[in-house]
Amino acid sequence: MKMKKSCYPSVLWKYGVNEKLELRLISEFTTHTDNSISTNGINPIKIGFKTRLFEEKGIIPVISFIAHLVILASGSKEFQTNYFAPSFRFTMKHTLTDKISLGYNWGAEWDGETPEPHLFIL
Repeated sequence: MKMKKSCYPSVLWKYGVNEKLELRLISEFTTHTDNSISTNGINPIKIGFKTRLFEEKGIIPVISFIAHLVILASGSKEFQTNYFAPSFRFTMKHTLTDKISLGYNWGAEWDGETPEPHLFIL
């Protein structure tokens, strides 16, 4: 049987340093089920920041940069990572009308179990 991971709502703590920079801390409670055995606990804590790089101007979207790093030896012992697990993404947003905008992002993240990154475009 394949391992099943159930995540519950995470808590994203944000502290605005100024209009362009916020500090971030993410905590998540999770359940992993493997062969009918469930393990509950807290995923490793992530710390990071978000900064706005560019304001929207013409065809240039609002561009922000978000980065997080898993704190090793944090969270429940069962869910601690073997490797550093950074993640980063560039987020973009175009205003289409007063009520509609188009958002997308790209970046990479590491899962902490292997040293290999996972690239994505959303």
